Amino acid sequence: MSFYVRYLFFIYCAIWLSISATYAQSKVIPLSVKSADALQGFQKEGDSSYQKLIGNVQLEHQGTLMYCDSAIINLVLNDAEAFGDVLIVQPDGTTISSDYVKYAGDKKLAIFRSNVTLTDGKNSLWTDSLDYQTQAKIGTYTTGGTLQAESTTLSSEKGQYLVKTKDAIFEGDVVVTDPQYNCTSKKIAYNTQTKLIKILDQSKVVNASSILISSNGVYDAKNEAGKFYGRSSAQNKEQYIEADTLEYNKKTNCSIAKGKVIAKDTAQHITLYAGWASYQESVQRMIAYIRPVMKIEQEQDSFFLSADTFLIAPIKPIVIDKKKKVVKESYQEELPNDTLHPKFYKAYYHVSLFSDSLQASADSIYYNGKDSILSCMIKPVLWSRSAQLTGDTISLYFKNGALDHMYVPNNALIVSQAGPSTAKLYDQIQGNVLKGNFVNNTLKDVWIYPNTSCIYYPKDDSGAFVGVNQSSAERMHIYFDKQTISKIVFQEDVKQTISPLQDIDLKDLFLSKFKWVPERRPKIKPVIFK
Repeated sequence: MSFYVRYLFFIYCAIWLSISATYAQSKVIPLSVKSADALQGFQKEGDSSYQKLIGNVQLEHQGTLMYCDSAIINLVLNDAEAFGDVLIVQPDGTTISSDYVKYAGDKKLAIFRSNVTLTDGKNSLWTDSLDYQTQAKIGTYTTGGTLQAESTTLSSEKGQYLVKTKDAIFEGDVVVTDPQYNCTSKKIAYNTQTKLIKILDQSKVVNASSILISSNGVYDAKNEAGKFYGRSSAQNKEQYIEADTLEYNKKTNCSIAKGKVIAKDTAQHITLYAGWASYQESVQRMIAYIRPVMKIEQEQDSFFLSADTFLIAPIKPIVIDKKKKVVKESYQEELPNDTLHPKFYKAYYHVSLFSDSLQASADSIYYNGKDSILSCMIKPVLWSRSAQLTGDTISLYFKNGALDHMYVPNNALIVSQAGPSTAKLYDQIQGNVLKGNFVNNTLKDVWIYPNTSCIYYPKDDSGAFVGVNQSSAERMHIYFDKQTISKIVFQEDVKQTISPLQDIDLKDLFLSKFKWVPERRPKIKPVIFK
């Protein structure tokens, strides 16, 4: 070392010792020089003193080491600027490299610029601009950055990484890439140890089978479980669901939706509304409570069903036991999620069906999504315009998006009010089996057989009653026009009596199966989310 260099180093050491004494009095720990190839001059500007170090520079501050090609130290402010192949190593093993850093020792702040890489041993952060709090161990960037946490990559416009807690906050065009899922968001928080994602703004999470959209929630990627708030939605190949709260757990294969639930079967064009619903993914089964309403979309008229409870599940394969000649339903514990399975929809307890042209009431209703058959069971009543139909079971068949025909296998009865309600005159037709046809969702004609009976009040062209027709036959074919019975055709073993009204005691003129229950008829479409 030349005399001049030794002289400068001596002067530097004297000044550094003087400043160190000042730091000692103020309890501030100064930057220290561990090594350098050369000291290049000393400069004093106002109250500040600077020293430039060149070649293999090594500095130390409170256990943190800094390596660089050259550095300028402000001896008074306890700051340093480092240039070229900058590397900072903290006692816990955290390292940060860049092309340039401004280190404020008193403020415990390092400002890195150009080709910045932060590594805490397991995770790495890359950016072009990073402000790092050396004591709190918090790095912040605002010009774009990427964090690699094992197999998960997260990038955003702005971000903050907390080395101590392994928490990160990403903001602005956030993209998360993971082998199990991808996520795009405006703002999220992520913990690299727990794999916990906190959704803080509108986000979209996509995996192999579903798409989740939420603005507030927590997703545990390690355990594949999440809870989402504030109107969130999830969608797979044939199901869409949204609610005020969504919960999902992969281990239990169960999802729970709460608050203004909307569940759509896009394949069947069916929408379910409810206050609460649960979905068992392994068996593709959904149960809905709290004023559930189901909407069956048809081309000409949509049908609304309300009940205490709805159950939706795949239709079970049918196995015929040839020996006992009975039909059994086999049960499959789990169904592959990548296959579309026809479903059944069951509503039970206090069931009402409403459309503009058709209404019904029953204890339970079963809809077969494969065959488009809707069956009303246990004391069912159906109304088509002015006609009331009852039977043990009433089945409605849909075809090409419209109501096509109906079937009542036992105890069929049709009742229609013939005059004003005060007159209590009813057209009545009863038998065993009923088959009816619809046009534009309106009952057009009906066949009833066998052992049919009829009480009918025919009218003349002016609409005046001409008497009462009491008939029986093996079969009857009834035609409807303008919402009322227009014609009845009797076939086989026909017996018929037509009597003037004044000759008949109308109070007792009812068939054996007669019932008239207008109070059970739904008057308006079920209210959704009341």
